[in-house]
Formats: sequence, C-alpha cells, structure tokens
Amino acid sequence: MSDYNRDDSTGNLSTISNQELTRLYELYDVGSVDFTAIRAEMVRRGFRFQDTPVREAGQEAEQTSRVWSGRGAKLSYAKGWSLFWEILFLVLGLAFFMAMMDASEWEPDLIISLYLGFGVSMIISLGALISGARNLANHKSGSPEAVRSGLWQIILGVIWALLGTAVLVIGVIELLSLLEWNVEEIPYLIVTLITVAMVCAAFSITLITLGREMGSTG
Repeated sequence: MSDYNRDDSTGNLSTISNQELTRLYELYDVGSVDFTAIRAEMVRRGFRFQDTPVREAGQEAEQTSRVWSGRGAKLSYAKGWSLFWEILFLVLGLAFFMAMMDASEWEPDLIISLYLGFGVSMIISLGALISGARNLANHKSGSPEAVRSGLWQIILGVIWALLGTAVLVIGVIELLSLLEWNVEEIPYLIVTLITVAMVCAAFSITLITLGREMGSTG
C-alpha cells in the first residue's frame, strides 16, 4: 500500500499532527519508503518503539514491528489546567453553599435543602465535566500520560444518583398529599418530578462514564 496519497499525506511530515502521523504509520506496508519516513519522523518527535525480530523460513532478515508505546505523543490539554477547573468549581460550589445556608440562617427545611444540594452538585460537576472532557481528548494521543484517576467524577456521579432517588421519594410523598386537597396540581408536579429526576440521571450516567473511561487509554 505504499505511495498511497504520497503527495497529500507524506509530502511534508513535519507539518502533520501526531494523530495523523500514527494513522499513516498503521496504513503503509512495513518496510516501504513511506513507512520508513513516517517512522523516522515519529522517532524524531520522541515516540518509543519496541522492535520485535520476526524470522521468516529460510531467511535471516528481521522485520520491524508496528508496536509503539506512544510516549512521545504530546497531550492536547495539560493535566494541571484540568485539575484547576475541578478546584475552581469546587470552591465556587462551597461558596454558594455557604451563602445559601447563611441566607436561610442555617436552618433550611427539607425542600430547600434538596434545592441547595442540587445547586451545589451542579456547580461542582461542571468542573468535573470540563476536566473529564479534556482528559478524553488527551486519550486520542494514545499516550500513557493521558491516564488519570476518574474517582472524583465517579463520586459525583453517585451523589447525583442519590439526589435523583431523593427527588423521587419526596416527589411521591408530595403527590400523595395532593391527592387529598389539590388534584389539579398533580400533572404539573409529575412533569417537574420526571424532569428533575432525568437531569439527575443524566449527570450521574455522564460522570460515572467519564470516570471509568479516564483510567484507560485502551
């Protein structure tokens, strides 16, 4: 498969991205002129290869393996800045919590507490979502450096699952009380209950999925 789109793909290897370079590396035949040029460019950028000798019957020639570690691939988004977003929104969430608790004189009722937990979780989760999205983008490099713990995202996902459960329980209690004195309000409460529960489920599923995927580049 050598000479495939030579003018477009391998004309100036120094200008293409790491992702495109690795794609071309898998595309061309081992030992071809294009393959050799691409491999040389990857070595120049710091990629590490594991050459495996493959002996053919009756021959002493060695064939170059395609195995590479990806350690030379540069991460698109710095881990430090991803951590910064997590910390920033954590601080904002705690500040929001303190402000709302102070406004309620530190004695909020059950419904207010649920709203407060919903708001704080949403603020903190925004930082976790930004960080997780940046990390998944880094996974495209195939570098082991892209791997990082997704425990924070998973913890937040569990919190959202608990919030959704609390919403359903409190909502059902409210529905039962409305049956006795205000049946007209029931449809509005049902719509609100379903909407809020689905929001909680969306945050929970997204964060848990992000957390699981952040720990692997496979």
